[in-house]
Amino acid sequence: MRKSSFGLKQEQIISEHDELELVASEEVTRFVAIDCEMDVDEDGRSQVIKFTAVNEACEVLLDTLVNPDVAIRDNLEEIHGIRRS
Repeated sequence: MRKSSFGLKQEQIISEHDELELVASEEVTRFVAIDCEMDVDEDGRSQVIKFTAVNEACEVLLDTLVNPDVAIRDNLEEIHGIRRS
């Protein structure tokens, strides 16, 4: 696990270029809900900083922080509550 600049301990930090592997359970998931938390980079574009996916039983399939490869201009902490340390 990488050391992160985020203050969250239990989550894995990935970069945009890391490959993600979802571990499937024995049952087939028909539906997946995805939630992303964003910050704004120096060019004014949104950058994903957290990615979460759950199945129809609300079981977490993936919950990870993302470390963008670009500088962040506007940390939207007041919206998502994720603070850089």
